[in-house]
Amino acid sequence: MIGQQHPQIVHVPGGALDLSAAEEAIELAEAYGPPLDEAQKIALRVGMALTPMGRWACSTMSHCVPRQNGKGDVLQHRELWGLVVRAERIIHTAHEYPTASQAFLRMQATISGNAELALLVQREILAHGEQGYEFTNGGAIMS
Repeated sequence: MIGQQHPQIVHVPGGALDLSAAEEAIELAEAYGPPLDEAQKIALRVGMALTPMGRWACSTMSHCVPRQNGKGDVLQHRELWGLVVRAERIIHTAHEYPTASQAFLRMQATISGNAELALLVQREILAHGEQGYEFTNGGAIMS
């Protein structure tokens, strides 16, 4: 890689002391791909930082980078962590349907390309205008 890999502006929310959730998400990314660069790891660490009480340090997060610079990878690994580790129920939306559909296809490729993840899937939903997964642990993602 060339150029600066660290973001120019990083705001870490007050009380952000525990990065264990982010580190788990990064481990999942390394195990199941696509791999994250350092700037993407920083985005996950900031967005997933926990307070000493175990709550999210920030209620909202912004990750501003130009097109084709890995925003989707950060979001995909945050969603994958939420599905696998916390059994979250996620709705993935986007301004345009093709963007949400592309995100689903990326998640589908990650899940189908990894036998361990595929075993966690209870049901794959492929209907016109609705697509997603339900996991055996109760987690689900729809787009």
